[in-house]
Amino acid sequence: MSVSRRRFLKTSALTASVPLVSSLSMNSAFAGAGGEVDLTLGYQPGALRMNLNENPLGPPASAVAAAQSSIPLTNRYVSPALLKTLLGEYKGVDRDWVIVGNGSTEILKLAPLAFARHPDRNVVSALETWNKTAHYAGQLGAEVRYVNLLKNQHYEFDIDGMLKQVDKNTGIFFVVNPNNPTGALISFDNLKRIADSLPEETIFIIDEAYAQFNPEQRTGIDLVKEGYHNVLVTRTFSKAWGLAALRCGYGIGHPDVLKKIAEHGCDAASLNIGGYSALQAALGEPQQVDRARAYSDEVSAFFKQQSEKMGLTLVTGPLALPFFLFDLGENAAAIAKKLRAKNVFVRHVGSWGLPHHIRVSWALEEDNHKFFRELKALV
Repeated sequence: MSVSRRRFLKTSALTASVPLVSSLSMNSAFAGAGGEVDLTLGYQPGALRMNLNENPLGPPASAVAAAQSSIPLTNRYVSPALLKTLLGEYKGVDRDWVIVGNGSTEILKLAPLAFARHPDRNVVSALETWNKTAHYAGQLGAEVRYVNLLKNQHYEFDIDGMLKQVDKNTGIFFVVNPNNPTGALISFDNLKRIADSLPEETIFIIDEAYAQFNPEQRTGIDLVKEGYHNVLVTRTFSKAWGLAALRCGYGIGHPDVLKKIAEHGCDAASLNIGGYSALQAALGEPQQVDRARAYSDEVSAFFKQQSEKMGLTLVTGPLALPFFLFDLGENAAAIAKKLRAKNVFVRHVGSWGLPHHIRVSWALEEDNHKFFRELKALV
């Protein structure tokens, strides 16, 4: 269900009347009443930021305007109540089945506190994946049972191998779908197979940060709607929507599961007024996702073409995702360091069990060309 722009304007205390800041250079300083505000974000002028899976297209203009209009209210805390209602309408669930966080990352960090905080508990996860949930569970004392992806099968999830690690003490079974950084995709039928195989006490967390790039008609949210009370799905507005810095994320799950997470956070202290306002406006901009998906298709084709020309191994799944995984062998870390010296930032993913790989995020056309020129000089 689409939340209309009109609905946003009715629920917002202020309308957008402040000029947009999206035209400001990220490599310049903004002179405000209190002095200069550094907007370089720690990067040198001309830096290629291809290391954090940010959206180079930027956020919807309406979301920027909404965030700006809310600035005079920064002296106030915000409540997630309205967002829960709007997101529930957007995804076709009751508001009690929605939790809002400081990005989906907050929800994924708090889940181990709720379900895997004791030494007798364990967490099952793939090794070559975004690993904050498993990492925090380990810090809390839980045993983390990592299972390698199937390297010889395009780095797909070893679902059977992961399920073999499950026992009565498994607190969380965790997947990122589609997977970051390998692009592997678990079909809905396999998601359902996993859910059917897990003990009722095991929380099946499906991080769907890149769901907008997934053509599957059914996702983990459909499992929740079908009555799987131990499934928790997380979504973010950081990627396709381009709202990373405003920290807008949410989860869909049974109220009993969400209440246990909410005991540790995801309340008024987790939200900021800019993100609170921008999210409302973004819900009325479905064309933002269409634009991101179309550009991702274009960039994916370019990366594959250039990789073939250079004889590089590109790890890809079935989707056109906004990041790319290169197998550069034993020189991967050194190449990432040399690129950084050239003001080109990529991510070496050795800590994710991929020491021979770098992950490169999509960028604007000119920057994509520059990346390959710099890489070509090093390989």
